[in-house]
Amino acid sequence: MISAEANNLKVFDVKSNGKLHANVSAYNLDTSTGGTITRISKSSGGHAHAPYLWESHDTPPAVVNVNADGEDMAVEIAGTDINLLVYNSQCTGNGGPWYNVALRTCR
Repeated sequence: MISAEANNLKVFDVKSNGKLHANVSAYNLDTSTGGTITRISKSSGGHAHAPYLWESHDTPPAVVNVNADGEDMAVEIAGTDINLLVYNSQCTGNGGPWYNVALRTCR
């Protein structure tokens, strides 16, 4: 889903009693400056399984409004350390919104 204009995009919007299973799917999402991307929306209490794993990087991806808490993961390789990170919107600041599972800290 790509928009050349600044649009607010909702990719998966699960409504009440709705169920979504989109495991092992790849996404290319983009909108112009000023637009937002919401990959998973559970606007009325629906159920969604659409996790995404960003494969190994030296820094986790800088994502905004693309994920839902606990849905997505990234693998970070920092020197000889390998960290599993889980998306958590409560993690803010430099390197956020990722929670380091091994260190039990936000980064």
